[in-house]
Amino acid sequence: MTSNSGTGDRGDDPGLDRRAVLRAAGALGAGALAGTAPAMAAGSTATDSEAPTQNDATPVRVLTRNCYLGADLSTLFAVRSESELPERAGALLATIDASHPAARMDAIASEIEATAPDLVGLQEVAAIGTKPPDGGAGDGSGSSSDGDGSGDAGDDNWNPRYDFLDALRSALDDRGLSYRVAASVTNVDSEFPAVVEGDRLDVRLTDRDVVLAREGVTTENPQTGRYDEALSVPVTEERAITVERGYAAVDATVDGTTVTFANTHLESVSTFTRERQAGELAALLESRSPVVLVGDLNSGPEVDDDATYRLLIEEVGFADLVGDARPDASLPTCCHAADLRNDASRLDRRIDHVLGRGVAGATAVTRVGATPADRVQVDAADGDLRLWPADHAGVAATVRIDPSAATTSAATTTTPTPTATTRATTGAATTTADATESTTTGAGDDGGATGADDDGGATETETPGFGAGAAAVGAGLAALYGALRSRR
Repeated sequence: MTSNSGTGDRGDDPGLDRRAVLRAAGALGAGALAGTAPAMAAGSTATDSEAPTQNDATPVRVLTRNCYLGADLSTLFAVRSESELPERAGALLATIDASHPAARMDAIASEIEATAPDLVGLQEVAAIGTKPPDGGAGDGSGSSSDGDGSGDAGDDNWNPRYDFLDALRSALDDRGLSYRVAASVTNVDSEFPAVVEGDRLDVRLTDRDVVLAREGVTTENPQTGRYDEALSVPVTEERAITVERGYAAVDATVDGTTVTFANTHLESVSTFTRERQAGELAALLESRSPVVLVGDLNSGPEVDDDATYRLLIEEVGFADLVGDARPDASLPTCCHAADLRNDASRLDRRIDHVLGRGVAGATAVTRVGATPADRVQVDAADGDLRLWPADHAGVAATVRIDPSAATTSAATTTTPTPTATTRATTGAATTTADATESTTTGAGDDGGATGADDDGGATETETPGFGAGAAAVGAGLAALYGALRSRR
Protein backbone atom coordinates (compact mmCIF):
# COMPACT_ATOMS: atom_id res chain seq x y z
CA MET A 1 0.00 0.00 0.00
CA THR A 2 1.16 3.50 -0.62
CA SER A 3 1.86 5.26 2.65
CA ASN A 4 -0.84 7.92 2.77
CA SER A 5 0.50 10.87 4.70
CA GLY A 6 -1.77 13.02 2.58
CA THR A 7 -3.31 13.17 -0.84
CA GLY A 8 -1.03 15.73 -2.41
CA ASP A 9 1.37 13.25 -4.03
CA ARG A 10 -1.10 10.57 -5.06
CA GLY A 11 -1.50 10.04 -8.77
CA ASP A 12 -5.29 9.86 -8.57
CA ASP A 13 -8.25 12.01 -7.57
CA PRO A 14 -7.45 13.68 -4.23
CA GLY A 15 -11.13 13.56 -3.40
CA LEU A 16 -11.04 9.76 -3.13
CA ASP A 17 -10.21 8.52 0.36
CA ARG A 18 -8.76 5.11 -0.46
CA ARG A 19 -8.12 4.43 3.22
CA ALA A 20 -11.85 4.71 3.89
CA VAL A 21 -12.64 2.51 0.90
CA LEU A 22 -10.28 -0.18 2.17
CA ARG A 23 -11.74 -0.07 5.65
CA ALA A 24 -15.23 -0.44 4.24
CA ALA A 25 -14.03 -3.50 2.38
CA GLY A 26 -12.44 -4.77 5.58
CA ALA A 27 -15.75 -6.16 6.72
CA LEU A 28 -15.13 -8.93 4.21
CA GLY A 29 -12.29 -10.35 6.29
CA ALA A 30 -13.83 -10.43 9.73
CA GLY A 31 -13.18 -14.16 10.00
CA ALA A 32 -9.41 -13.84 9.72
CA LEU A 33 -7.26 -15.16 12.53
CA ALA A 34 -6.08 -12.55 15.00
CA GLY A 35 -2.54 -12.17 16.28
CA THR A 36 0.69 -10.32 15.81
CA ALA A 37 3.42 -11.54 13.52
CA PRO A 38 6.95 -11.36 14.88
CA ALA A 39 8.62 -8.11 13.90
CA MET A 40 11.92 -8.01 12.08
CA ALA A 41 14.84 -6.73 14.04
CA ALA A 42 15.64 -3.09 13.43
CA GLY A 43 18.89 -2.32 11.76
CA SER A 44 20.64 -1.21 8.62
CA THR A 45 18.69 -0.83 5.42
CA ALA A 46 21.58 -2.13 3.32
CA THR A 47 20.25 -4.19 0.46
CA ASP A 48 22.98 -6.78 -0.05
CA SER A 49 23.90 -9.57 2.31
CA GLU A 50 26.02 -12.68 2.44
CA ALA A 51 25.31 -15.71 4.61
CA PRO A 52 27.60 -18.68 5.21
CA THR A 53 27.83 -20.75 2.04
CA GLN A 54 27.43 -24.50 1.70
CA ASN A 55 29.89 -25.82 -0.85
CA ASP A 56 27.79 -28.82 -1.80
CA ALA A 57 24.64 -26.77 -2.55
CA THR A 58 23.61 -25.51 -5.98
CA PRO A 59 23.05 -21.74 -6.16
CA VAL A 60 19.79 -20.74 -7.85
CA ARG A 61 19.28 -17.01 -8.38
CA VAL A 62 15.69 -15.79 -8.19
CA LEU A 63 13.90 -12.44 -8.42
CA THR A 64 10.38 -11.39 -7.46
CA ARG A 65 9.06 -8.17 -9.01
CA ASN A 66 5.69 -6.42 -8.91
CA CYS A 67 5.56 -4.41 -12.15
CA TYR A 68 2.70 -2.10 -11.01
CA LEU A 69 -0.15 -1.08 -13.28
CA GLY A 70 0.74 2.59 -12.88
CA ALA A 71 -2.53 3.82 -11.36
CA ASP A 72 -4.95 3.13 -8.54
CA LEU A 73 -7.90 1.10 -9.82
CA SER A 74 -9.95 2.02 -6.77
CA THR A 75 -10.56 5.41 -8.39
CA LEU A 76 -13.13 3.67 -10.58
CA PHE A 77 -15.24 2.88 -7.54
CA ALA A 78 -15.78 6.52 -6.61
CA VAL A 79 -18.33 6.96 -9.38
CA ARG A 80 -21.85 7.77 -8.24
CA SER A 81 -23.60 6.90 -11.47
CA GLU A 82 -22.92 4.89 -14.60
CA SER A 83 -22.65 8.11 -16.60
CA GLU A 84 -19.57 9.12 -14.56
CA LEU A 85 -17.65 5.94 -15.31
CA PRO A 86 -16.31 6.76 -18.83
CA GLU A 87 -14.69 9.99 -17.64
CA ARG A 88 -13.26 8.28 -14.55
CA ALA A 89 -11.92 5.38 -16.64
CA GLY A 90 -10.38 7.81 -19.12
CA ALA A 91 -8.65 9.59 -16.25
CA LEU A 92 -7.35 6.24 -15.00
CA LEU A 93 -5.89 5.49 -18.42
CA ALA A 94 -4.29 8.95 -18.55
CA THR A 95 -2.68 8.24 -15.18
CA ILE A 96 -1.27 4.98 -16.54
CA ASP A 97 0.07 6.92 -19.53
CA ALA A 98 1.75 9.37 -17.14
CA SER A 99 3.50 6.48 -15.37
CA HIS A 100 5.51 5.77 -18.57
CA PRO A 101 5.12 1.95 -18.61
CA ALA A 102 7.68 1.38 -21.38
CA ALA A 103 10.39 3.30 -19.51
CA ARG A 104 9.54 1.48 -16.29
CA MET A 105 9.72 -1.94 -17.97
CA ASP A 106 13.10 -0.91 -19.39
CA ALA A 107 14.25 -0.11 -15.85
CA ILE A 108 13.05 -3.52 -14.64
CA ALA A 109 15.01 -5.11 -17.50
CA SER A 110 18.08 -3.31 -16.12
CA GLU A 111 17.33 -4.80 -12.70
CA ILE A 112 17.21 -8.27 -14.26
CA GLU A 113 20.49 -7.58 -16.03
CA ALA A 114 22.11 -6.48 -12.76
CA THR A 115 20.87 -9.41 -10.65
CA ALA A 116 21.11 -12.11 -13.38
CA PRO A 117 18.34 -14.34 -11.97
CA ASP A 118 17.82 -17.87 -13.24
CA LEU A 119 14.08 -17.53 -12.54
CA VAL A 120 11.86 -14.45 -12.26
CA GLY A 121 8.40 -14.15 -10.70
CA LEU A 122 6.49 -11.13 -12.02
CA GLN A 123 3.19 -9.75 -10.71
CA GLU A 124 0.88 -7.08 -12.16
CA VAL A 125 2.12 -7.76 -15.67
CA ALA A 126 -0.58 -5.66 -17.23
CA ALA A 127 -1.95 -5.64 -20.75
CA ILE A 128 -4.18 -2.74 -21.80
CA GLY A 129 -6.15 -2.56 -25.02
CA THR A 130 -8.75 -0.24 -26.54
CA LYS A 131 -11.33 -0.49 -29.32
CA PRO A 132 -14.35 1.44 -30.56
CA PRO A 133 -17.47 0.81 -28.48
CA ASP A 134 -20.36 -1.49 -29.39
CA GLY A 135 -18.22 -4.23 -30.90
CA GLY A 136 -16.37 -2.01 -33.34
CA ALA A 137 -13.17 -3.44 -34.77
CA GLY A 138 -9.73 -2.25 -33.84
CA ASP A 139 -6.75 -2.55 -36.14
CA GLY A 140 -6.36 -6.24 -35.32
CA SER A 141 -2.65 -5.85 -34.66
CA GLY A 142 -2.82 -8.07 -31.60
CA SER A 143 0.04 -8.63 -29.19
CA SER A 144 3.26 -10.50 -29.73
CA SER A 145 2.79 -12.19 -26.36
CA ASP A 146 -0.26 -14.07 -27.59
CA GLY A 147 1.71 -16.98 -28.94
CA ASP A 148 2.78 -18.21 -25.52
CA GLY A 149 -0.55 -17.69 -23.83
CA SER A 150 0.57 -14.58 -22.00
CA GLY A 151 -1.08 -11.89 -24.10
CA ASP A 152 -4.67 -10.84 -23.52
CA ALA A 153 -5.59 -7.24 -24.25
CA GLY A 154 -4.12 -7.36 -27.74
CA ASP A 155 -6.18 -10.23 -29.15
CA ASP A 156 -9.25 -10.21 -31.40
CA ASN A 157 -10.19 -6.63 -32.28
CA TRP A 158 -8.37 -4.92 -29.44
CA ASN A 159 -5.74 -2.31 -30.24
CA PRO A 160 -2.88 -2.92 -27.79
CA ARG A 161 -2.00 0.25 -25.91
CA TYR A 162 0.44 -1.35 -23.47
CA ASP A 163 1.70 -4.84 -22.95
CA PHE A 164 4.11 -4.84 -20.05
CA LEU A 165 5.42 -8.30 -20.91
CA ASP A 166 6.14 -7.37 -24.51
CA ALA A 167 7.92 -4.20 -23.40
CA LEU A 168 9.99 -6.06 -20.81
CA ARG A 169 11.01 -8.83 -23.18
CA SER A 170 11.95 -6.31 -25.85
CA ALA A 171 14.13 -4.46 -23.33
CA LEU A 172 15.77 -7.74 -22.32
CA ASP A 173 16.44 -8.54 -25.98
CA ASP A 174 18.05 -5.11 -26.42
CA ARG A 175 20.47 -6.08 -23.65
CA GLY A 176 21.26 -9.44 -25.21
CA LEU A 177 19.48 -11.27 -22.39
CA SER A 178 17.49 -14.37 -23.27
CA TYR A 179 14.50 -15.08 -21.02
CA ARG A 180 11.39 -17.01 -21.99
CA VAL A 181 7.92 -17.25 -20.50
CA ALA A 182 7.84 -20.53 -18.59
CA ALA A 183 4.34 -20.07 -17.11
CA SER A 184 1.67 -17.38 -17.07
CA VAL A 185 -1.77 -17.01 -15.50
CA THR A 186 -4.43 -14.42 -16.25
CA ASN A 187 -6.20 -13.04 -13.18
CA VAL A 188 -8.47 -10.01 -13.55
CA ASP A 189 -9.55 -9.46 -17.16
CA SER A 190 -12.27 -6.83 -17.59
CA GLU A 191 -13.45 -4.17 -19.99
CA PHE A 192 -15.38 -0.95 -19.47
CA PRO A 193 -16.33 2.25 -21.34
CA ALA A 194 -14.02 5.24 -21.25
CA VAL A 195 -13.56 8.68 -22.74
CA VAL A 196 -10.00 8.81 -24.06
CA GLU A 197 -8.75 12.08 -25.53
CA GLY A 198 -12.32 13.06 -26.32
CA ASP A 199 -13.24 9.75 -27.97
CA ARG A 200 -15.50 7.09 -26.49
CA LEU A 201 -13.69 3.76 -26.38
CA ASP A 202 -13.89 0.42 -24.65
CA VAL A 203 -10.85 -0.25 -22.48
CA ARG A 204 -9.68 -3.70 -21.48
CA LEU A 205 -7.41 -4.28 -18.50
CA THR A 206 -5.73 -7.64 -17.98
CA ASP A 207 -3.63 -8.67 -14.99
CA ARG A 208 -1.15 -11.55 -15.20
CA ASP A 209 1.40 -13.35 -13.04
CA VAL A 210 4.35 -14.57 -15.09
CA VAL A 211 7.38 -16.82 -14.56
CA LEU A 212 10.44 -16.10 -16.71
CA ALA A 213 13.33 -18.52 -17.09
CA ARG A 214 16.83 -17.68 -18.22
CA GLU A 215 18.29 -19.39 -21.27
CA GLY A 216 19.98 -22.58 -20.11
CA VAL A 217 17.45 -23.23 -17.33
CA THR A 218 15.23 -26.19 -18.18
CA THR A 219 11.60 -25.91 -17.13
CA GLU A 220 8.93 -28.59 -17.13
CA ASN A 221 5.56 -29.33 -15.62
CA PRO A 222 4.05 -25.84 -15.75
CA GLN A 223 1.06 -25.49 -13.45
CA THR A 224 -1.11 -22.38 -13.43
CA GLY A 225 -4.54 -21.57 -12.10
CA ARG A 226 -6.84 -19.21 -10.27
CA TYR A 227 -7.74 -19.78 -6.66
CA ASP A 228 -11.16 -21.10 -5.72
CA GLU A 229 -11.19 -18.53 -2.92
CA ALA A 230 -11.81 -15.08 -4.35
CA LEU A 231 -13.18 -11.79 -3.12
CA SER A 232 -16.73 -11.34 -4.42
CA VAL A 233 -18.81 -8.22 -3.82
CA PRO A 234 -22.56 -8.57 -4.53
CA VAL A 235 -24.20 -5.82 -6.51
CA THR A 236 -27.64 -7.38 -6.82
CA GLU A 237 -29.07 -10.70 -5.68
CA GLU A 238 -27.99 -12.21 -8.99
CA ARG A 239 -24.71 -10.45 -9.74
CA ALA A 240 -21.37 -9.85 -8.10
CA ILE A 241 -17.88 -8.63 -8.95
CA THR A 242 -15.22 -11.28 -8.32
CA VAL A 243 -11.52 -10.36 -8.07
CA GLU A 244 -9.55 -13.33 -9.37
CA ARG A 245 -6.08 -14.19 -8.04
CA GLY A 246 -3.79 -16.92 -9.31
CA TYR A 247 -0.46 -18.68 -9.29
CA ALA A 248 2.12 -19.96 -11.77
CA ALA A 249 4.63 -22.71 -10.98
CA VAL A 250 7.22 -24.76 -12.86
CA ASP A 251 9.81 -27.41 -12.14
CA ALA A 252 13.12 -25.79 -13.06
CA THR A 253 16.51 -27.46 -13.40
CA VAL A 254 19.59 -25.33 -12.77
CA ASP A 255 23.02 -26.95 -13.10
CA GLY A 256 21.47 -30.38 -12.74
CA THR A 257 19.40 -29.58 -9.63
CA THR A 258 15.61 -29.42 -9.90
CA VAL A 259 13.43 -27.11 -7.81
CA THR A 260 9.77 -26.15 -7.95
CA PHE A 261 9.51 -22.39 -8.48
CA ALA A 262 6.12 -20.82 -7.72
CA ASN A 263 4.95 -17.22 -8.14
CA THR A 264 1.75 -15.61 -6.83
CA HIS A 265 -0.01 -12.35 -5.96
CA LEU A 266 -2.40 -12.85 -3.05
CA GLU A 267 -5.55 -10.88 -2.22
CA SER A 268 -4.91 -7.37 -0.94
CA VAL A 269 -8.01 -6.40 1.01
CA SER A 270 -9.60 -9.37 2.75
CA THR A 271 -7.32 -11.08 5.24
CA PHE A 272 -9.64 -14.08 5.31
CA THR A 273 -9.51 -14.50 1.51
CA ARG A 274 -5.75 -14.01 1.46
CA GLU A 275 -5.21 -16.71 4.08
CA ARG A 276 -7.46 -19.16 2.26
CA GLN A 277 -5.62 -18.53 -1.01
CA ALA A 278 -2.32 -19.20 0.75
CA GLY A 279 -3.78 -22.44 2.05
CA GLU A 280 -4.79 -23.49 -1.46
CA LEU A 281 -1.30 -22.79 -2.75
CA ALA A 282 0.27 -24.67 0.17
CA ALA A 283 -1.90 -27.71 -0.63
CA LEU A 284 -0.87 -27.52 -4.28
CA LEU A 285 2.82 -27.50 -3.32
CA GLU A 286 2.53 -29.95 -0.43
CA SER A 287 4.25 -32.88 -2.15
CA ARG A 288 6.95 -30.76 -3.79
CA SER A 289 10.47 -30.38 -2.44
CA PRO A 290 12.55 -28.34 -2.69
CA VAL A 291 10.29 -25.36 -3.34
CA VAL A 292 10.99 -21.66 -3.76
CA LEU A 293 7.87 -19.50 -3.46
CA VAL A 294 8.07 -15.84 -4.49
CA GLY A 295 5.55 -13.10 -4.91
CA ASP A 296 3.57 -10.20 -3.55
CA LEU A 297 1.89 -11.91 -0.60
CA ASN A 298 0.36 -8.73 0.86
CA SER A 299 1.43 -10.06 4.25
CA GLY A 300 4.62 -9.98 6.22
CA PRO A 301 6.28 -9.90 9.61
CA GLU A 302 5.41 -6.23 10.17
CA VAL A 303 1.72 -6.57 9.31
CA ASP A 304 -0.46 -6.95 12.41
CA ASP A 305 -3.69 -8.98 12.48
CA ASP A 306 -2.79 -10.95 9.37
CA ALA A 307 -2.30 -14.70 9.59
CA THR A 308 -1.11 -15.39 6.03
CA TYR A 309 2.61 -14.90 6.67
CA ARG A 310 2.42 -16.90 9.89
CA LEU A 311 0.48 -19.67 8.14
CA LEU A 312 3.15 -20.10 5.48
CA ILE A 313 6.07 -19.90 7.93
CA GLU A 314 4.80 -21.52 11.12
CA GLU A 315 2.29 -24.06 9.82
CA VAL A 316 3.24 -24.90 6.24
CA GLY A 317 6.96 -24.90 7.02
CA PHE A 318 8.39 -22.38 4.58
CA ALA A 319 11.50 -20.49 5.63
CA ASP A 320 11.62 -16.73 5.22
CA LEU A 321 14.86 -16.69 3.26
CA VAL A 322 15.16 -12.91 3.29
CA GLY A 323 14.49 -12.56 7.01
CA ASP A 324 16.80 -15.46 7.83
CA ALA A 325 19.61 -14.01 5.71
CA ARG A 326 19.28 -10.56 7.28
CA PRO A 327 17.87 -10.90 10.79
CA ASP A 328 19.64 -7.67 11.70
CA ALA A 329 17.91 -5.48 9.14
CA SER A 330 14.50 -4.42 7.91
CA LEU A 331 14.30 -4.62 4.12
CA PRO A 332 10.87 -3.13 3.32
CA THR A 333 9.37 -3.50 -0.15
CA CYS A 334 6.13 -1.49 0.04
CA CYS A 335 5.36 1.17 -1.09
CA HIS A 336 6.21 4.28 -3.08
CA ALA A 337 3.61 6.92 -3.96
CA ALA A 338 0.90 5.92 -6.41
CA ASP A 339 2.21 8.37 -9.01
CA LEU A 340 5.81 7.13 -8.43
CA ARG A 341 7.09 10.71 -8.11
CA ASN A 342 8.22 10.73 -4.48
CA ASP A 343 11.86 11.77 -4.13
CA ALA A 344 12.76 9.73 -1.07
CA SER A 345 11.83 6.11 -0.50
CA ARG A 346 8.52 5.46 1.27
CA LEU A 347 9.03 1.75 1.71
CA ASP A 348 7.99 0.78 5.22
CA ARG A 349 6.98 -2.90 5.24
CA ARG A 350 8.06 -6.18 3.69
CA ILE A 351 5.28 -7.93 1.78
CA ASP A 352 7.24 -9.17 -1.27
CA HIS A 353 8.91 -12.43 -0.35
CA VAL A 354 11.30 -15.21 -1.25
CA LEU A 355 10.29 -18.26 0.78
CA GLY A 356 11.82 -21.73 0.65
CA ARG A 357 11.20 -25.27 1.82
CA GLY A 358 13.76 -28.04 1.53
CA VAL A 359 16.48 -25.53 0.71
CA ALA A 360 19.75 -24.73 2.46
CA GLY A 361 19.05 -21.00 2.80
CA ALA A 362 19.93 -17.84 0.90
CA THR A 363 23.48 -16.64 0.47
CA ALA A 364 22.60 -13.21 -0.88
CA VAL A 365 19.64 -10.83 -0.75
CA THR A 366 19.35 -7.73 -2.89
CA ARG A 367 16.53 -5.24 -3.20
CA VAL A 368 15.97 -3.41 -6.49
CA GLY A 369 13.95 -0.25 -6.94
CA ALA A 370 14.57 0.71 -3.31
CA THR A 371 16.85 3.76 -3.45
CA PRO A 372 16.49 7.11 -5.24
CA ALA A 373 19.32 6.13 -7.58
CA ASP A 374 17.05 3.37 -8.93
CA ARG A 375 14.57 5.87 -10.37
CA VAL A 376 14.27 6.23 -14.13
CA GLN A 377 14.41 9.56 -15.96
CA VAL A 378 11.61 10.21 -18.45
CA ASP A 379 10.60 13.09 -20.66
CA ALA A 380 7.34 14.62 -19.44
CA ALA A 381 5.20 17.54 -20.50
CA ASP A 382 6.43 19.49 -17.48
CA GLY A 383 10.09 18.68 -18.10
CA ASP A 384 12.39 15.87 -17.12
CA LEU A 385 10.91 13.62 -14.49
CA ARG A 386 12.25 10.80 -12.33
CA LEU A 387 9.94 7.90 -11.53
CA TRP A 388 10.35 4.75 -9.50
CA PRO A 389 10.17 1.65 -11.71
CA ALA A 390 7.20 0.42 -9.62
CA ASP A 391 5.54 1.19 -6.32
CA HIS A 392 7.14 -1.91 -4.80
CA ALA A 393 10.79 -2.81 -4.50
CA GLY A 394 11.83 -6.12 -5.99
CA VAL A 395 13.77 -8.78 -4.10
CA ALA A 396 16.56 -10.92 -5.55
CA ALA A 397 18.17 -13.79 -3.68
CA THR A 398 20.62 -16.58 -4.34
CA VAL A 399 19.03 -19.71 -2.90
CA ARG A 400 21.24 -22.68 -2.00
CA ILE A 401 19.74 -26.06 -2.84
CA ASP A 402 21.23 -29.40 -1.82
CA PRO A 403 21.04 -31.64 -4.93
CA SER A 404 20.55 -34.72 -2.76
CA ALA A 405 17.39 -33.20 -1.28
CA ALA A 406 15.75 -32.52 -4.63
CA THR A 407 12.76 -34.84 -5.09
CA THR A 408 10.64 -32.71 -7.41
CA SER A 409 10.28 -34.50 -10.73
CA ALA A 410 8.13 -33.69 -13.72
CA ALA A 411 8.11 -37.38 -14.56
CA THR A 412 6.26 -38.25 -11.37
CA THR A 413 3.95 -35.25 -11.11
CA THR A 414 0.77 -34.86 -13.12
CA THR A 415 -0.03 -31.26 -14.08
CA PRO A 416 -2.00 -29.42 -16.74
CA THR A 417 -0.55 -28.71 -20.16
CA PRO A 418 1.41 -25.44 -20.51
CA THR A 419 -1.55 -23.56 -21.96
CA ALA A 420 -4.14 -24.86 -19.51
CA THR A 421 -5.26 -22.61 -16.71
CA THR A 422 -7.01 -24.43 -13.89
CA ARG A 423 -8.36 -23.64 -10.47
CA ALA A 424 -6.83 -24.97 -7.30
CA THR A 425 -9.20 -27.58 -5.91
CA THR A 426 -9.16 -27.51 -2.15
CA GLY A 427 -12.86 -26.98 -1.64
CA ALA A 428 -12.54 -23.30 -0.82
CA ALA A 429 -15.56 -21.09 -1.31
CA THR A 430 -15.86 -17.55 -2.59
CA THR A 431 -15.66 -14.90 0.08
CA THR A 432 -18.70 -12.69 -0.29
CA ALA A 433 -19.40 -9.28 1.19
CA ASP A 434 -22.77 -7.66 1.58
CA ALA A 435 -22.09 -4.31 0.00
CA THR A 436 -25.35 -2.91 1.32
CA GLU A 437 -24.24 -3.53 4.91
CA SER A 438 -20.69 -2.25 4.59
CA THR A 439 -19.93 1.03 6.31
CA THR A 440 -17.14 3.46 5.62
CA THR A 441 -15.06 4.44 8.61
CA GLY A 442 -13.15 7.68 8.46
CA ALA A 443 -9.43 7.64 9.19
CA GLY A 444 -6.89 10.18 10.16
CA ASP A 445 -3.28 10.24 9.01
CA ASP A 446 -1.54 7.25 10.58
CA GLY A 447 1.53 7.38 8.43
CA GLY A 448 0.64 4.29 6.50
CA ALA A 449 0.06 1.99 9.46
CA THR A 450 -2.33 -0.91 9.31
CA GLY A 451 -6.03 -0.34 9.81
CA ALA A 452 -7.61 0.49 13.13
CA ASP A 453 -9.28 -2.08 15.34
CA ASP A 454 -12.65 -1.44 13.70
CA ASP A 455 -11.45 -2.19 10.19
CA GLY A 456 -13.19 -5.55 10.11
CA GLY A 457 -10.11 -7.42 8.96
CA ALA A 458 -8.82 -5.15 6.21
CA THR A 459 -5.09 -4.64 6.16
CA GLU A 460 -3.68 -1.78 4.14
CA THR A 461 -0.75 -3.72 2.77
CA GLU A 462 -1.45 -3.44 -0.93
CA THR A 463 -0.27 -0.95 -3.45
CA PRO A 464 -2.59 0.63 -5.97
CA GLY A 465 -2.82 -1.06 -9.36
CA PHE A 466 -4.70 -4.34 -9.69
CA GLY A 467 -4.50 -4.95 -5.97
CA ALA A 468 -6.58 -1.94 -5.02
CA GLY A 469 -9.39 -3.00 -7.34
CA ALA A 470 -10.48 -5.48 -4.69
CA ALA A 471 -11.80 -2.61 -2.59
CA ALA A 472 -14.86 -2.36 -4.79
CA VAL A 473 -17.39 -1.23 -2.24
CA GLY A 474 -19.19 2.02 -1.65
CA ALA A 475 -21.62 4.33 -3.38
CA GLY A 476 -20.47 3.73 -6.93
CA LEU A 477 -20.44 -0.08 -6.93
CA ALA A 478 -23.84 -0.73 -8.48
CA ALA A 479 -23.22 1.81 -11.22
CA LEU A 480 -19.82 0.28 -11.92
CA TYR A 481 -21.15 -3.21 -12.31
CA GLY A 482 -23.74 -2.02 -14.79
CA ALA A 483 -20.92 -0.89 -17.09
CA LEU A 484 -18.14 -3.30 -16.15
CA ARG A 485 -18.24 -6.47 -18.26
CA SER A 486 -16.15 -9.18 -16.72
CA ARG A 487 -14.60 -11.51 -19.27
CA ARG A 488 -14.46 -14.44 -16.85
